[in-house]
Parts: sequence; C-alpha cells; structure tokens
Amino acid sequence: MMRDPLHLNPVGNAVIGLDLLRLLDLPLPDENLPWIRDGIFAQYCMDLLEENEK
Repeated sequence: MMRDPLHLNPVGNAVIGLDLLRLLDLPLPDENLPWIRDGIFAQYCMDLLEENEK
C-alpha cells in the first residue's frame, strides 16, 4: 500500500519507541545514540506538523 511505510524502517521504529516512552512518561535513554537521535528529529518534525494543524 505504501512504498516506504514509516513503521517498517529503523527511524520509524525509533519514533514508535520514543512515542511509547512519552506516553508512559519514562526517561529518554542516551540521546547520543544514532538511532535515538534520528528518531528524536523525526518525532520533533511530526510534533511541529501537528502543532501547525491546530
């Protein structure tokens, strides 16, 4: 259905994990790890898009 669904690549998986951390109010692990850094950037971009929709 989708050529590159977000949830089927490493950054998408990181974003899902970061969303779970946020939902459960858990601390963020070391944000200097490459997969976390990329996921944080993607999550930030999606947060900005959501904010602009309001």
